[in-house]
Amino acid sequence: MGNTLSLSNTAKVKPKDGTGKSVGGTVTHNYRYNDWDRLTGAAGTFGTGGSSASFTPAMAYDEETYIIRKKLDL
Repeated sequence: MGNTLSLSNTAKVKPKDGTGKSVGGTVTHNYRYNDWDRLTGAAGTFGTGGSSASFTPAMAYDEETYIIRKKLDL
C-alpha cells in the first residue's frame, strides 16, 4: 500500500431547495511526498456551478521528521 497520489470526485451539481444556490461539484486533489513518504505538497481545485477555487499547501521537515514549515496559498 502506498501514499494517495490523487483524489477526484465528479459529483453533479444539485440546486438547494428554494435558495437558487448549488451544492456539490467537482473536486480534484494531487499530493506530493518526499523519500520518507511525508507529505510535502499538494494542489487542488473545487467548483460548483460557474465558480471555482484552488489551494496549494507546502510543508518542510527537519531530520527528525518534525514539521518546520507550512505554507498555504489560496
